[in-house]
Amino acid sequence: MISKEAFEQKLNTMPWKRRQVLEAVVGGKTDEAIRDKVLNVYDISTVRKHISKIYKDFDIEANGFNCRCELVEIVNIYKPELVAEQVLDECGLSPRPRATQEIYIERPPIEARCYQEIVKPGALIRIKAPKLMGKTLLSHKIIAHSEKQGYAQVYLNMNELPFTNLDSFLQSFCVRVADNLGLSDNLDSYWKKRLPSKVNCKRYLEQYLLKSL
Repeated sequence: MISKEAFEQKLNTMPWKRRQVLEAVVGGKTDEAIRDKVLNVYDISTVRKHISKIYKDFDIEANGFNCRCELVEIVNIYKPELVAEQVLDECGLSPRPRATQEIYIERPPIEARCYQEIVKPGALIRIKAPKLMGKTLLSHKIIAHSEKQGYAQVYLNMNELPFTNLDSFLQSFCVRVADNLGLSDNLDSYWKKRLPSKVNCKRYLEQYLLKSL
């Protein structure tokens, strides 16, 4: 079985649409519901392609219903709050208690302020606190709130991007965002040599990525 470190790395770098499908599967939604309400596509094969890629991400050999239960078992071990009880029953699995560090104590008005800020254009939220004070859980709550407002999320490790050249950095940034959203980058269609890098980046985000969501 995949290790906890590998699971978290895969989950945090997973393209946004694939992450949505994963959460829908372990949350008890049918393939048809995922097609209609999560992906908003016409072809059920699109859903199954996402699921197949999820199996590959977590080193699960595709063999019918059993592999779906294997996926549920893995998520139930490392991220039990994502798994619906009826899915556990269908797979013959028992609920796992959440670790003590999964308990989050709200600190008003911090949460409300974060929820207000995250939906503003160009918002930047910096979370600082000692270890085990709930920074990760707060970030998850903020992201969950933004998703309810119809926003998409992308996880980026900025250390993986080149910082020596602005043009290379912005191109890499755009490609990684597109990849995490499950889109073709189409960078050559929007990146013009005659324009400054920042203008190209803005054009790419506004004219391609945002319109594709």
